[in-house]
Amino acid sequence: LSRYACQLKSQGRFEEGLAAIRKAHALAPESARFTAEVGLHLHAARHYEEEMTMLMRAVRQDAGSADAWLHLGLGLARRSNFDAAIPALERADRISGASDQVRYWLNWARAKRNPGHVTS
Repeated sequence: LSRYACQLKSQGRFEEGLAAIRKAHALAPESARFTAEVGLHLHAARHYEEEMTMLMRAVRQDAGSADAWLHLGLGLARRSNFDAAIPALERADRISGASDQVRYWLNWARAKRNPGHVTS
């Protein structure tokens, strides 16, 4: 269901993708990963308030989930709240063991917060 939901989202069928990921989440509501994915699909479908609720729920479900912290950080960054986004992304970075994907988004957020300041 998760792959199918992503496929629908990539085709611009955001509401259908959201419905599919909600079904996946209903099968495993305790999964921080699925909760965070619902948040991503809510963003794509322009349900912005509910998106942040789901992303916050994901980190409460599993504070050790790098995916949950990554997606929360990205949700905050999309709102230009870099002061809150960066700590969330730093937490994702620590948990993930400095994955390339997380490091990319962390450096991007730092650059957006401090234009002209280069990080490594």
